[in-house]
Amino acid sequence: MARLVVPGALRMTLKGINNKVNRAVDIVIDVTINSEGFESRNEAIADTVQRTAHHWQDDVLPGSQNDYVFQGTQWLDLDTADGGGGFLPADTGHQTVGSVTGDSASPQVSVLLTKPLRSPQRGLKNGRTYWGPVVQAALSEAGALSSGYIADRQPMWDDFFDGIFVEDGTPPDIQFTYPAVVHITARDEQGHPTAGVAHRHNKWVMQSIAATQRRRLRG
Repeated sequence: MARLVVPGALRMTLKGINNKVNRAVDIVIDVTINSEGFESRNEAIADTVQRTAHHWQDDVLPGSQNDYVFQGTQWLDLDTADGGGGFLPADTGHQTVGSVTGDSASPQVSVLLTKPLRSPQRGLKNGRTYWGPVVQAALSEAGALSSGYIADRQPMWDDFFDGIFVEDGTPPDIQFTYPAVVHITARDEQGHPTAGVAHRHNKWVMQSIAATQRRRLRG
């Protein structure tokens, strides 16, 4: 099967599990890396993967349900067709389990965060991320998140964003890491994506209406 190639891009999947229902909870984050200041792209990738995992554990897990357990980060270098990949287990020196008690909503319900493109273009959609599980007490009967929940959690995601993305560095430790939304530009005969381009996005924005599995499948 053809492999997806996106120049400069790295894909990270934060692997976790909802212990209450024994269900995988994965967060996909795409970035682009300029490895200037490092001996190799592989060294820059290793730095990015570890930094991302630590900030996920330090910034976001305190606001996550205690049903959630972070297992580690799977990564894949999309820069070339033969780009490497690997898995970095969760650092037990940092938080690995969510802190929030209280009943969780159904696993089909999650928080929707959009990734607004910095330079919107016709035909290009903003990116999106789904975060769960969600504490049931934060949801209305209509599926709206409480303003207090958003006010409390949005700064955590802002800190996570600021911790991952380094957009100006000082020699000799220059590394530019940019948030990216990957848009597919080519597919093979079977419909598998083979090529794409990464567009930079601004900070994640938490939406007021929670996403359900039905809404996610409908895009």
